[in-house]
Amino acid sequence: MASAASSDYYCMTFDEPEEMDDVTLSSSATSKRPSDVSLDEAVRGAHKQTQLLAQQNMDLNDKLTRQSEELAEARAQLRGYSGPLGLGEQELCRGLSPAKSMLSSITTMDSDVVDGFGGGGGDFRRSRRSRPTNIDPPISSSASSSGQSSVYHSLNTSLASQWHWSHVSTPTTGKVSTPSSNRQFVYPPNVNTFYKNTSDEEIIRLEAFDKGSVTHSGFLEVYNVPEFARIIVCELKPSLARLLTKNLPAYLLLAAFRNHDEKRDETALTGLFSSVHLVLKDTISRSHDLDLLSLWLVNLWRLFNLLRQYSGEDKQPEWHVANTETQNSYRFKAYDVAPIRDQLKLRIEECYSSLMKKAIEHVFSPKIVPGILQHESSSDLMTAGQDKRDRGGVDSQRKSLDDLLQFMDLVHTKLKTYGGDDVVVKQVIGQMANWMCALALNHMMFRRELCNFEKAIQIKHNVTEIQNWLNGKGLPDCRENLEPLVQACHLLQSRKDASNMDTLCGEMTSRLKPRQVVAILQHYDPSDEMEDGLSPEFLIQIQKKLNERAIANGDPIEDKDTLIMMGTYLPPFNTHPFSYSDFPLETLSLPSCLHMQSVCRLV
Repeated sequence: MASAASSDYYCMTFDEPEEMDDVTLSSSATSKRPSDVSLDEAVRGAHKQTQLLAQQNMDLNDKLTRQSEELAEARAQLRGYSGPLGLGEQELCRGLSPAKSMLSSITTMDSDVVDGFGGGGGDFRRSRRSRPTNIDPPISSSASSSGQSSVYHSLNTSLASQWHWSHVSTPTTGKVSTPSSNRQFVYPPNVNTFYKNTSDEEIIRLEAFDKGSVTHSGFLEVYNVPEFARIIVCELKPSLARLLTKNLPAYLLLAAFRNHDEKRDETALTGLFSSVHLVLKDTISRSHDLDLLSLWLVNLWRLFNLLRQYSGEDKQPEWHVANTETQNSYRFKAYDVAPIRDQLKLRIEECYSSLMKKAIEHVFSPKIVPGILQHESSSDLMTAGQDKRDRGGVDSQRKSLDDLLQFMDLVHTKLKTYGGDDVVVKQVIGQMANWMCALALNHMMFRRELCNFEKAIQIKHNVTEIQNWLNGKGLPDCRENLEPLVQACHLLQSRKDASNMDTLCGEMTSRLKPRQVVAILQHYDPSDEMEDGLSPEFLIQIQKKLNERAIANGDPIEDKDTLIMMGTYLPPFNTHPFSYSDFPLETLSLPSCLHMQSVCRLV
């Protein structure tokens, strides 16, 4: 047996017993004459040697069995079952090709165990006599041992596409010797931190090639329901979801539901939904995270519409009118999934409420008054004689509208990134516009410094900036939510006398309630000494004419006495609109980064 250090067991080999010819045997036999030792001592010595050899043989057999199992585990890791991103075999081997060559040179491999893996070069094979005793070998001073430790350290390294070589030496990274030079292997940063700090524009997205003959019928067979529910809800982080197919959880759940419907297994279908539903309900109720709530609002809404689009019901033809022949063939055949849709509707409303109240309102509301009512344009602020000591406050005011628009842009971007359709985006952004209008108008009606001609011009300018942003995002319908605030500005800028009463009480204030118009006029502050304040008699005439307008328009009686707008009131999510999806279910795939291959498969 070749000599080797006990810690450097990858270099240990067990040579076959050498063939000894007759001359060697005869010389060995005659090295000690029978006269030198007694026969009993010779028998005892032979017996002890036999026992020692038998014990060594048993130890070697145990070691070989243990090393065989551990090398098989190492092989599985090399084939892509290690690391948070589930790297494929070919991807992993591109990063491990230098280490692979080194492993091939360390041990003698057997051709009947493992075929060659990765991109080119020699095979990675297993020896009958030299197998590892541990997945994490101790680091010895020898070059081969340090190389082995870096190989197995790299098995637990995520994001193989970020591996690179560096000539900078640090004591915390593994080192691998290459034929050209001794270069250092620098491992990538933590994957969650990496993607959290990466913007959507910096992410490279690749289009997949046509799968050709690799097709399926859009069915997902789930083996382990609790683990499937945990992975799809808890393991799918927003930072990872934005890299995958949009609305992937919704499509996976639909495929799983269809599989149970095809098998007419009602218990399995309802059990799967209940498992996912319970985990999701707990996640939504506990979360305050904008990304997580946006992700699941978008996916729940998509799943809700998919269960309408692929339902077997015929009472709602608009759900199926845009379907292709293939999509119609995927419709549910055995069960009516309306009860599942009812539960999803409740979760959508809860998720929408959590998103708006827990993640958006507390950040957005403090930005409304500074951004709309206090923000002033640079042309009005930056006067030639302005004192430099006031520049800090001026800059803060100038940025307030930008902060407001940047937060709205952030919410819009997240919804779109996770696959939000126009219905979701319009309701979320539209509700934010409602809050802006309500809070700003409520302040205007009771703050005299805001009710003057000059301030009305500036407020109208700020509202126009927001409306332009809405147009740029393809949300012109949301402009209407700001119309009461626009009309309040027009009211402050108009001529306020009896000759202009029809205009004041006409179309110009059609979105304002009678008491709101009167409250704004009551707090009107003439900015010119030439302009007189409004008399009580004039306000009474305005009130009377506005009440007549409300009766003529058939407005509710309670509107006549309405003054305060509903602030941050949040109506339920409107689930009546239908959203069609053209995603082909037969192209659905399971991302390796979620490690779902052991809990489900596409049929």
